Amino acid sequence: MGALTVEDVLSAIKNGCGLQPAIFIPEKSFNTLVKKQIKRFEAPMIHCVELVYDELLRIIQHCGKEIEGEMQRFPLLYDRIRKVVSTMLSSRKIKTIKFVIHLLDIETAFVNTKHPEFTISEDLVKVFNDDQDTDSNGSGDAFSSLLQSHRGRLLTNNEERDFRIIERLIDQYFLIVQKSIKDKVPKAIMNFLVNHIIKNLQSELTAKLYDQTNVDELLVESGNMTQRRKETAEMLQALNKANDVLSEIRDTEVW
Repeated sequence: MGALTVEDVLSAIKNGCGLQPAIFIPEKSFNTLVKKQIKRFEAPMIHCVELVYDELLRIIQHCGKEIEGEMQRFPLLYDRIRKVVSTMLSSRKIKTIKFVIHLLDIETAFVNTKHPEFTISEDLVKVFNDDQDTDSNGSGDAFSSLLQSHRGRLLTNNEERDFRIIERLIDQYFLIVQKSIKDKVPKAIMNFLVNHIIKNLQSELTAKLYDQTNVDELLVESGNMTQRRKETAEMLQALNKANDVLSEIRDTEVW
């Protein structure tokens, strides 16, 4: 419960109880606290999407190196392709982030205390037994001193008991949600980002490159390439002339 303090827990319990002292932890208090903990997943989930997005960008850059010769020959075409791919990736990243946040909203919309993995009876019995032992032998002073509130006072036995119970319940439910998120987030990223790019990139490029674009302009060669072609043609012409001269010399020697 790294994001929750003892004071947060006790305040939530008091707010849930109102003026009536609680025999058990109010469900409203538990829901409030566990939802606050679940929200901690948001930043790591978004970071996970961004890591995959960054990796896809690196793959695109690597592909650019593989076709470096064509890049230099048709710079306008390459710039247009890179812009289309980058725009598509950015769009899919935004949609993927929205979906994973939606997954988190689903988890906080309803706290399922009837989840088959959310077994609380043994924990509750143990805590109540420990609480009774504490009342009988007074050995809870050390534990109470560790759970001092921000006001600097020692907690009462009931406050200790409530804190320990809700701590166990929150930890247990947190692990259930964590398991669900660890399973769903990678699947969401694959579906909304990676697989979508694989399936639709070619059609997206075809549509965007032909959409309101003069293809002839995209296939204009760079100035350097035109100069190199001219120099290569001149070199070829010079070599052909040299070859003709050598052939004439050989023919003269034969006769």
